[in-house]
Amino acid sequence: MNVPREGALDAYKQVIASRFSDTALFYRLSTGLIEVESPMAVLFLLMLPARAAGIMYTRDPGDAKSKALWITATHGLGAEIASGRTPADMFLVSRSQPHAILSRTIVPKDEQLVLQEGGGLARVPLAADAREEPSLNDGHLRTLAGWGVCMEEHYRTPQDVEWVLDQDDRLWIVQARPLANIDTARSKSRARPKVEPRIQGGRTVYPGQASGKAFLVEEIQRIGEAPSGAIVFIRKPSPEIVEIFPRIAGLVAEWGNVTGHAAALLREFQVPSVFQMAGAFDRLAAGEPVSLDAVQARVYPGILWASAQREAPILERYGARGGDPIATRLLTLNLVDPGGANFRPAGCKSVHDVLRYCHEKGIEAMFAVNDYEVEHGAQCGRKLRTALPLHVQVLDLGGGLAGVLADSRSVAPSEIVSRPFQALWGGIAHPGVSWTRQMPASFSDLASVLGNAMGPHEDGMRALGEKSYLLVADEYMNFNTRLAYHYSLVDACLSDTPGNNYISFRFEGGGATRQRRSLRACFLETCLLRNGFQVDRRTDLVNAWFRKAPADQIAARLDMLGRLLACSSQLDMYMTSREVMNWFVQQFLEGNYSFQSASQESEPH
Repeated sequence: MNVPREGALDAYKQVIASRFSDTALFYRLSTGLIEVESPMAVLFLLMLPARAAGIMYTRDPGDAKSKALWITATHGLGAEIASGRTPADMFLVSRSQPHAILSRTIVPKDEQLVLQEGGGLARVPLAADAREEPSLNDGHLRTLAGWGVCMEEHYRTPQDVEWVLDQDDRLWIVQARPLANIDTARSKSRARPKVEPRIQGGRTVYPGQASGKAFLVEEIQRIGEAPSGAIVFIRKPSPEIVEIFPRIAGLVAEWGNVTGHAAALLREFQVPSVFQMAGAFDRLAAGEPVSLDAVQARVYPGILWASAQREAPILERYGARGGDPIATRLLTLNLVDPGGANFRPAGCKSVHDVLRYCHEKGIEAMFAVNDYEVEHGAQCGRKLRTALPLHVQVLDLGGGLAGVLADSRSVAPSEIVSRPFQALWGGIAHPGVSWTRQMPASFSDLASVLGNAMGPHEDGMRALGEKSYLLVADEYMNFNTRLAYHYSLVDACLSDTPGNNYISFRFEGGGATRQRRSLRACFLETCLLRNGFQVDRRTDLVNAWFRKAPADQIAARLDMLGRLLACSSQLDMYMTSREVMNWFVQQFLEGNYSFQSASQESEPH
């Protein structure tokens, strides 16, 4: 904002690049949007020197028949109202003439955002007498209300409007778009519980009632730890919290703008939620069972309502899309099987095919380089001594091993002192985990697996029993494996500096049919999401990330990832249906890593 002419090109590039931020990518994946379905224009507009600015809803978004407009306002520019980073005054104004002011909530405002000479924005303190004053007078509110009613009549639908009051006391409408209204039936509360609420007050963002364990987020960096089905309590919202919306039951914020981006996302994801409700951090304990009535803006003790499991639908995001020439030439994947006869350069019919082919060949080259380095390199690899069915060559990058003789050609897990490896190995070697599976129950299931495993493979394909590679340093690990026709990669840093910590995970392939491989990928995706990872799944390819967390959280996720790797080995042969996949997910989350049910009849078939 307020970009000088010479900075216009760089600003354009920043806007384009923002389409591929973590938040934007997660949003598109969660809603099933593909790249060509979300085009974006970059507009260059003159800036208004704002004395005040804000947002107007021409209806209560929770009640399409409401008789009031919502207007939020702050001194100076309104850029941080939508993002939720700054407080805003809230006014309810009658839709009918003479547009009476029905209520006003004035918040303290210590500073304002203004245009900076030479470009950019600056925050400047407000005068003491202006901090508690309304940012709009009644005359301006009535003018905006009249305009809002006219715009709604013109467009024949409720509007979400952004406005500016300039330094010359002139009002401007700078943007208007349809307002996503909520089904009026959701705004009707069920019978009020007979227990007293623990906390109450605030404004409904999205109505509904939900129960779950309280998850208190003092630091927004911990938002990714929110467990499935939780009622999340935060200090203030921001658009970044979208990553948890698919799995939580409800959300409460101590303050926030009900017309901001975070509120709009909560409505889109249909999460029962309340803003401006204080007291949760003083009156609730972490993990305490609570019930949120977002219609009446109350939080009750205990589980009062059976909350339906809220999980974003798992979509096949890259299927063929009819006669769309862009999808056909760009996105459609034809090279689905690396062992297929068409898996060669001449078989590439789309950009997606080219990327898939290059990715597979890149993996083969990576393993070939590792093979050569182990056999001919100056620093020879050492075999990992383990009873598990893993053929791993270990290469020390510096500080990853301790107590190993220089001429030793093998190393025990206990001699690998790499912090991320020790955390991962704790899960891999978990006593409840089994790396072997009984054969499938039916001959057709077995034939499905054998048919794919025994089919033609190109010379570069590596099969069951080939070497895997572990690169270690004191705080770093890269573990890439080929096992049972699937490939996995765990790349991680674990240190005492949260900003340096990360886990990157990739998994692809298998020996069963494409459908069963995809269902196993769904199993991995769901388990990872439940543990706070960001996940991108495309058919049988899973990419996941967990970043910038304290050492104990990284270690716990690596331990979980080790268990998940073991449990998912050969699991594709059992994935006969989505119901079966969901059963395995539930068993893993409950700690039944051997997948043995109390009664064999309870396992779906």
